[in-house]
Amino acid sequence: MVSRRTNGSYSGDLVARQARTILTEAFAEHLHARLAVDDESQLEAAVAFLVGGLMGLLTWWLDREAPYSADELYARFERLAAPGIETSLGRDRA
Repeated sequence: MVSRRTNGSYSGDLVARQARTILTEAFAEHLHARLAVDDESQLEAAVAFLVGGLMGLLTWWLDREAPYSADELYARFERLAAPGIETSLGRDRA
């Protein structure tokens, strides 16, 4: 289990880099499968936005020891991010 407090340490940086890599791949695959994306640079920008937003929200959650479950936190993230991503990248695949 990863400690809730890894910020500022070598291990924290390593965990954050690995998480960014995993999230980047996962979001890119998810968006490609779900949305009709015409512009690859738009997709890359959207993925960077999602990864940065989720990492920021996770940092906030861990630093404040916010009383939300991981599922509740992700639901909040989806409510914040999904409308803009879908508007920016296009419609769902049929």
